[in-house]
Amino acid sequence: MDYQLITLLVFFALYIFLFVSTINGLSSEDKKIYKESGNKLLNILIIPMIFALIYFRSKLMRLGLGSALISFVIFGTYFHHKKLLLAGFDAESEKKLRWITILSLVVIIIFVKSLLPSN
Repeated sequence: MDYQLITLLVFFALYIFLFVSTINGLSSEDKKIYKESGNKLLNILIIPMIFALIYFRSKLMRLGLGSALISFVIFGTYFHHKKLLLAGFDAESEKKLRWITILSLVVIIIFVKSLLPSN
């Protein structure tokens, strides 16, 4: 089995575990704020980008889509977390979620790198 795939799966499992445990640990008010402040359009756009990354074979296309995906996550996270704090979300929980999102970026970078040809 490819070491990149194993690394990807380990980081993805860790991301899911940390995200779910953090969300489950939130107060009901913070859970409500989190759900209401999300950017649904951004989430809808990310799904086709991931499938396009897998579908397209061109190195340039994959590099462009991967860069766009990483940019979407970075900017989306910045604005989402800013909205969370402005809405009265717990600052400590926001900080945990920010670190978990950084872990998701590692997963995305490994995923994009694994799709690029090695030459």
